[in-house]
Amino acid sequence: MTASKSFKVEHILSLYPIAEISLLGGFNVHQQLWFSSPFTDHHGKLAFNFAILHDLDQLVQQPTRIPDRLGDNPNS
Repeated sequence: MTASKSFKVEHILSLYPIAEISLLGGFNVHQQLWFSSPFTDHHGKLAFNFAILHDLDQLVQQPTRIPDRLGDNPNS
């Protein structure tokens, strides 16, 4: 999540103050406060700050990683 994305959200809300915006996707960031990630990376810090700034809620209740290679395990 970059400053430009934050600016875009703020711009949309300035035009449509009652808009409900959904941000969807696999962001592949690591944040220790989300699903007990063992570490927080730079993008995890940015995503966390973005979520706090815009009062966002996380809808998923568990990791969504699906094993796609032999020997991989799903997150649990």
